[in-house]
Amino acid sequence: MTSDQELSSGDDSVELAHAERPGSAGLTLAQAAREVLREHGRTMALAELWTEIQRRGLFNTAGKTPERTLSTVMRRVTDGVVMTSSQPDKLFYLEGPATFGLLEWQSEESDVEDEGEDVVVHPYDPSKNNIATKLLSLDLLIRRLRHNEIDLMPDFQRKANLWNDQKMSRLVESLLIRLPLPVFYFDASDDARWLVVDGLQRLSTLKRFAIDQDLTLKNLEYLKMHEGKRFEQLPRDLQRRIEETQITAHLIEPGTPLEVKYNIFRRINTGGLVLTPQEIRHALNPGKVAKFLAELAESPRFRIATSGGIRSGRMLDREFVLRFLAFYLTPYTSYTVANMDTFLTTQMRDLNKAPDSKLSELRQVFDQAMRTAYDLFDSDAFRKRFKAADRRKPINKALFEAWSVGLARLAEKDVGRVVSRKGLVNERWLTLMNEDYDFVQSISQGTGDPTRVKKRFGSIETLLQGVLSK
Repeated sequence: MTSDQELSSGDDSVELAHAERPGSAGLTLAQAAREVLREHGRTMALAELWTEIQRRGLFNTAGKTPERTLSTVMRRVTDGVVMTSSQPDKLFYLEGPATFGLLEWQSEESDVEDEGEDVVVHPYDPSKNNIATKLLSLDLLIRRLRHNEIDLMPDFQRKANLWNDQKMSRLVESLLIRLPLPVFYFDASDDARWLVVDGLQRLSTLKRFAIDQDLTLKNLEYLKMHEGKRFEQLPRDLQRRIEETQITAHLIEPGTPLEVKYNIFRRINTGGLVLTPQEIRHALNPGKVAKFLAELAESPRFRIATSGGIRSGRMLDREFVLRFLAFYLTPYTSYTVANMDTFLTTQMRDLNKAPDSKLSELRQVFDQAMRTAYDLFDSDAFRKRFKAADRRKPINKALFEAWSVGLARLAEKDVGRVVSRKGLVNERWLTLMNEDYDFVQSISQGTGDPTRVKKRFGSIETLLQGVLSK
């Protein structure tokens, strides 16, 4: 498909013109496709998209080739597809030849309210820092990399090989002209498999050049005579110079407490892509809990309930899921740590020990909570609202915790009763937001404070019980 003319000759042009006008539901065909994708929270093939558009009555056409028309209309507003001289705002991206997703899902910005950082009331004891500083040869790191004893691709870290070939080549040149490298940081708690805290791009370069040998030197500044060469093509004395280079490595030793390791990760990682708190938690807690969080974060129910507004690129979606699980497993009345990061880190560690039967139960209650939240609030779930006519606000983490856990704790017989009283729920929700200043504060600032945690959870619990008592 190279031009609109090729797609809109004869009867097709009439059908295409019809598709670009609002139909009986007030939506153009492209807008109808966007609504379906938002509802399902995942990419969809053209045939499935068209079936869902028809099923929901969002757009009707008497044309002979509706899927072809849908494809043409969507491609006009698909990122990376040039079909007209004018470039309208893009709505979709292509995941396959005929599979589309919403471009908003790929945005680095999440539709999540910034609540600031919690104040650390009880910091960890710095005397428990257990970090050894050692001089190591690059040859030792090369051997560890070759035997898969340094983890370059942990679940949290999908950004290895960010550097282009020129930048990698300049790093190799620095080694060859004996320039010192910045220090490396490793979590060496498991001696058989170190985790990279700081130095991922340098190690990725070393692996590509000295082990994979698929990096060819280019655009060197001083050693032009070696451009175009791989490691094996360098003279042996230069190979040995790389292998014998000494670097400084700081190793987090076995036995370091979890909260201390978390703070070390949080403070030390300084590369171009600083780790988020949830990425650090994933680094410290590899195993089934990481996969479980990813599964729930990618579930259609979660994507629908949050309108696809929580991005997955930096694991923010998994943090939301963890917040639900943490407060579902630990009653809010027992929350006393005064620091949300510490609480979530500990809860993730404990979840890694949970039996599969427990994870199955949690999967079911999470699904129920997401479904009920959407039934009650539609695309406004987990967002502040002071007036019915307000514009939709960003998703609020503290509201997500309180509403999702409150709804998950409802008995099965009560879920239907609450949903049937949707109007009353929303009425009392607006009253709470407008008349309880302390509640609004509990979801706006210092949300990790135990008093504020108890306030918001207790208020939502009281609201639901009040609705059920009517």
